[in-house]
Amino acid sequence: MQKENETLAEAAAYLMKAKKTKKSKKVILIQTNEKGLFDEEINYDGMVIIPAPAIQIAKCLNQM
Repeated sequence: MQKENETLAEAAAYLMKAKKTKKSKKVILIQTNEKGLFDEEINYDGMVIIPAPAIQIAKCLNQM
């Protein structure tokens, strides 16, 4: 899970390091904030990034 004070890219990098250490095939990162400018361009093999419900709701409300 992305921490409050880190970008999605930082959280992804930390999770990928843990993935290699634990020799996992797949990991899931839950996005909890939108601090980075290029967050949508993050693409690591074996990683799925899921926006938290609060982010999904905020995006829906902004589109109205």
